[in-house]
Amino acid sequence: MCHVFESIVPDDADGKQRVDAYLAAASGVSRSIIGDASSRIMVNGREVKRSKAIAPGDAVILYWQENPPGNIEPQDIPLDILYEDDDILFIDKPQGIVVHPGAGNPDGTVVNALVFRYGPDFIRAYGGQDEHEDAGDETDEAVDRTDFLRPGIVHRLDKDTSGVMVIARTRLAHGYMARQFSEHTAVKHYIALVEGSMKDDEGVIITNLARDRNDRKKFRVSTGKEGKRAETRWRVVARYGVCTLLRIRIMTGRTHQIRVHMAHLGHPVVGDGVYGGRRKSFPGVTLMLHARLLDVSRPSDGRHLKISAPVPQRFIELVHEAGGSFPQV
Repeated sequence: MCHVFESIVPDDADGKQRVDAYLAAASGVSRSIIGDASSRIMVNGREVKRSKAIAPGDAVILYWQENPPGNIEPQDIPLDILYEDDDILFIDKPQGIVVHPGAGNPDGTVVNALVFRYGPDFIRAYGGQDEHEDAGDETDEAVDRTDFLRPGIVHRLDKDTSGVMVIARTRLAHGYMARQFSEHTAVKHYIALVEGSMKDDEGVIITNLARDRNDRKKFRVSTGKEGKRAETRWRVVARYGVCTLLRIRIMTGRTHQIRVHMAHLGHPVVGDGVYGGRRKSFPGVTLMLHARLLDVSRPSDGRHLKISAPVPQRFIELVHEAGGSFPQV
């Protein structure tokens, strides 16, 4: 299957960077894939070698091939099933596991576990066709394209975010569930431990989020029209001096939305080394972000399902280390 990545080189580029290095940083695709004989690189409409230097304003396009569907290896990876019927299932995704195969993560993913559990018919049920427009390479956002490398995946969580996910078992179920995410009718609640003691008891932050100009794998708050609208609502559950426990609802689903918004408020998520959440108070701590509850309607009869994932032990242990007790959330 052919994949495409398009980008405009930022105005602050120095004009010396090789196009393959730029694409690796901007797209997340590995240098080995970019350099593969089957990959093609276009700059301003012309095919170029991967050693070409790019300049500000250049229009860069990468075409590359990923493994065909038969190459998704079934792997006996345990899945914590929270709910299952003939159309959908909910899992509690553990921290540290990627949702579907991709550049740098060819296996060991949730999809590999699903193929092992349901067999090759699970892949063939999708056929690789699109149900809706692609939502883009998001993480906590709806996955609207049912391609072969992510059969059943309706939405995604970051590798280091744990918690509840819904997965479709059939093409029709996928379309039904994906619409709830793309239309923002799916209700998503998270819990997070953030650094410091938040002054207000609750709040709403609404901004645009855009890619970071210096690191294309990161995102930033945009003060202009650049990027996509993101809305995050938060409420303090408990304060522990060095950190604060929040209940968070995201009204949109942008890449790294909660992490960027909390860092923008001056209270990055504990353990978030990308957005400033690894200070001396929390040495060696991993990301303290967990998808706690998902409220959606099921395909068979439209009945609402509220499925929650248990609070991870890492949250309870960190709160105890901070001298507190973990409340009901």
